Amino acid sequence: MQSQLSKTEIIDLLLIDFYEDFAKSIRDILISRESVSVLFSLVNDIITDKSSSSYLKKYKKQKGQIEFRSAYVLEYVYFYNSMYFNNFYPLFFNLFPKVQNESSKRHFGKIMADILKNRRYSGRNEQYEAIATACIEWIINDRVRVAVQVWSIETLILLKSKVPFVNEILEELLDQLTLNPTPGMVVRLKKWRNNNRN
Repeated sequence: MQSQLSKTEIIDLLLIDFYEDFAKSIRDILISRESVSVLFSLVNDIITDKSSSSYLKKYKKQKGQIEFRSAYVLEYVYFYNSMYFNNFYPLFFNLFPKVQNESSKRHFGKIMADILKNRRYSGRNEQYEAIATACIEWIINDRVRVAVQVWSIETLILLKSKVPFVNEILEELLDQLTLNPTPGMVVRLKKWRNNNRN
């Protein structure tokens, strides 16, 4: 049996030239080498900015790329089999509000919406509040991508019953998104408004 990958070995995989089925291929390598836990540890080091970690020092310039690609692979792991997250839900919930990379937010948002929708994990009230606050900040950020807004709203709708202040601000956020929406956003806005009234 092959040994578990190290963090630097995972980074080397993440930094090779992008190719078709990139995230799927790396996911399969990580699973076959029982290294999903190492990926989580790497994601934690990057997002919590443990740049003092000796192994990360030489990757300073590629930090954003490593974070985005590791979040991308994390999404592929989760949707392949959410069982791989079983030991990491508390960590994932704690990392979510700390994500700064615009590309990583999309993958974290998509995973979070699915976790909440399928009730895969019950977090603490302060975790839910921090996640909701992050989603609001992501939505009102001028640089945010549409996909990040979409998953942030989905997450907020799912947090309505858990975080009281979400109800107060959700309609206002939906109003903001009606200004110059993309065609795809128009469809989602209609669905969200219907959900928000229920």
